[in-house]
Amino acid sequence: MMDRSAKGIRIAGALLLFVNLAVFFLPMTKIVHTNYGTKEFSAFQYLQNVIHPDSANPHVFGVSVMFVVWGLLVLPVILSLAAGIIGLVGSAKQILSGIFSLVIAGAYITLFFVIDSLAPIWNISGETSVSWGYAFFISLSVSIAAAVLGIVSFFVRPRRKKPVTSDVIPKVQEIKNEQQNMRYNIVSPAEKTGDENMKIETVRGVLVGLAGIYKGAEIPIQDGETIRIGRTADNDLVFENQQKVSRKHCVISFHRDKECFKIVDTSSNGSFTNGSQECLPQNMEICLKPGTILDFGSEENRFRLE
Repeated sequence: MMDRSAKGIRIAGALLLFVNLAVFFLPMTKIVHTNYGTKEFSAFQYLQNVIHPDSANPHVFGVSVMFVVWGLLVLPVILSLAAGIIGLVGSAKQILSGIFSLVIAGAYITLFFVIDSLAPIWNISGETSVSWGYAFFISLSVSIAAAVLGIVSFFVRPRRKKPVTSDVIPKVQEIKNEQQNMRYNIVSPAEKTGDENMKIETVRGVLVGLAGIYKGAEIPIQDGETIRIGRTADNDLVFENQQKVSRKHCVISFHRDKECFKIVDTSSNGSFTNGSQECLPQNMEICLKPGTILDFGSEENRFRLE
């Protein structure tokens, strides 16, 4: 449950931060001038004016103005894009998107108190007053909300649990009988699984069970074919009653010409390689070499790719 919550929080924060990309082109400030009336300016217009000043009315910008434009208007948008992408495709355990969301919220809060620095962007004579437009308050609100979600995500990060010994794990022969109608059956229970770190001399396209309900079994994958792995019965390789394995956990394919296995993880619990505490990126195709140790959800269901 915590794993699924972490994934939902991470995605929600990413979607909120993407709002800042659209708001960058909407009215950020209102400048009221005694002679010219009220004008609205977006963050994009501020950036344009700094990069390409009006030649008819040149203006040399001070350090404070450049800091406000680049550090408090442009940088939060760049970080929002980066944090949004990391939040969507990054590991469930990553904290970088949460850290970025705090920096973004801090930038907009700071910007709220330095609004007067934005008036000199336009070098016009007369009295002016500056106030925030609706776009600023949208950015401020979504950034604070994303920062709150980022803080929450620090406390609900999924952690790998140590395998729990159970007497109810079915034997390989029982699994074979239960899965006789499956597309992929267990064909060769191994008497010895060997060393987890053993060197693979011949690439076979086989998942060798090292721990869990498939311990001692070999599951073949044909060249170029894909098998679906998960907890529900419509998968090719079913992990019934294994709560750390998601219902639609991942898909794995074998490619003999490249001598690699390709995995796309779609789980809320994560897939781990070679004992790493960081799970594989989700919804991205990852190539794994033969000899890789692969855990589905936890060390309780461990395989070696051969």
